[in-house]
Amino acid sequence: MDILNNRDEKPAINYPCQWTYKVIGLTEEDVAQAVRDVCQSKVYSLKHSMNSREGKYVSFSLMIVVSSEEERKGYFKSLKNHKNLKMVL
Repeated sequence: MDILNNRDEKPAINYPCQWTYKVIGLTEEDVAQAVRDVCQSKVYSLKHSMNSREGKYVSFSLMIVVSSEEERKGYFKSLKNHKNLKMVL
């Protein structure tokens, strides 16, 4: 069976685990503020990834330990809906 073609199955994720989100905004401060707002007192790591070719956007890798699928999806939704962020992957 070709695992890559079986898209109906979810990958097995063992919680708690460290999860990485790619967060993209206009400025470093916009991204940092959004992450502070969403993650609040939770311990996380935010590392610069790159700037867009024209310098219009900055991207960062946000690493945070999540304890459940609900928490993982909750962070994604909160980050995605934050006014300072343009995209979350």
